[in-house]
Amino acid sequence: MPILIDADGKRHKVSSITVDEYIAHKSRYDENGCLIWYGKINPQGYPELTKAQANKSGFWLVYHYMWYKHTTTRVKRPSQLDHLCRVRACIQPTHLEVVTARENLMRGNTLARRNAEKTHCPQGHPYDNVNVNGDRGCKRCLAENVRRYRAKKKVLA
Repeated sequence: MPILIDADGKRHKVSSITVDEYIAHKSRYDENGCLIWYGKINPQGYPELTKAQANKSGFWLVYHYMWYKHTTTRVKRPSQLDHLCRVRACIQPTHLEVVTARENLMRGNTLARRNAEKTHCPQGHPYDNVNVNGDRGCKRCLAENVRRYRAKKKVLA
């Protein structure tokens, strides 16, 4: 039997409830058109199912995924849902877009995005070298580091 859990944590057994009814019970629209989830929120700020509502395998599900899959199409792994409104508690399907993990990182205020936007090394030289593992580098700084290493090695020998 499904269990409905209020915002205060009170449990209610219900004989049958649809996903739409449950979403309507646990969410409200804000002034920006976001459908804000008022149920459990995980430490990262995303809506989450409680243990009583977890799937049979015991996995914790994230509500915006479940709601998106219910209202639109299936989210294929390793894709992610990007909150276009930048509100993590929003479960409005029109505010969510299926993107790759990299695209999601590049859209947010992340370290990966800030590093990708850099065009020059800390010494002001352009990043003009790409290593085999994809790391960017500065040829002038690399040459200077090699020169210093060899000079130090020569002194120690």
